[in-house]
Amino acid sequence: AAGGFLAPTADLSGVRVIRDRMGERVGYEVDLEAVLAGEAADLWLVPGDVVYVPPRLLTRWDRWWRQAVPWAEPIDLLPRQQRP
Repeated sequence: AAGGFLAPTADLSGVRVIRDRMGERVGYEVDLEAVLAGEAADLWLVPGDVVYVPPRLLTRWDRWWRQAVPWAEPIDLLPRQQRP
């Protein structure tokens, strides 16, 4: 969070950090929501760490839907004269 920004589509409860320890990859799962709330300990990053922040469930579903049915866009129900 301190190194960048928090996207509204990010699932902060399932952040994964992959670290190389003497040639072996070790993975850590971090609940960043709990860390930001002060309810969990922070994990210090070291050079070479890979941080993966997965998208929220709704975002994953939306991405799947747009790839599976690209022609299906939300229906515009407002008449043209009522649009902002």
